[in-house]
Amino acid sequence: MKLDKKALDSLLSLPDEQLVSMLRVISKGEFPSRKTDAKTISGLRHMLSVVTDEDITRAVELIEQYKVGKKAGGRNG
Repeated sequence: MKLDKKALDSLLSLPDEQLVSMLRVISKGEFPSRKTDAKTISGLRHMLSVVTDEDITRAVELIEQYKVGKKAGGRNG
């Protein structure tokens, strides 16, 4: 799945349980497995609704930098 604003908007159209399920898949298990309460889901929906393509691009860049540092055994930062 390509992560962009359009993809996030499509996630927002999902019912809560499916949204949480997809977030777990996208995060490769890093999203908590415990039951997610309504307040947390509401906060996630808000956060996803205000993210811009520029935010996504920057996050991807940071993740890539982290991966490179982790493979080299060092720390970026």
